[in-house]
Amino acid sequence: MLAVIKPRFEKNYKHEESSLIYFEHIARMTKDEFLNCWNKLDESQNSLELHYAEQIHVVSKILKKKLERTDLAIVVFCVSLCSFFIFLIIDSIK
Repeated sequence: MLAVIKPRFEKNYKHEESSLIYFEHIARMTKDEFLNCWNKLDESQNSLELHYAEQIHVVSKILKKKLERTDLAIVVFCVSLCSFFIFLIIDSIK
């Protein structure tokens, strides 16, 4: 059940791969690297598309950090919950 609610990173991508769609890959790039890759897709992109690219990069960085923190929070919650039940059982045995 925990595997269903616990957020996870995609495991099918290799670390050296670089995708302009997957947020973890975008988050590993610098802003300039991402924008250079984005510009290579279409040399005739206009200013609005460049702003979209910048926003995609920023949101990807935020999402990666939130996923890491949510993962840690779930692990800490599970450890706390297990500890609570262990202490409850030990207390009821006394």
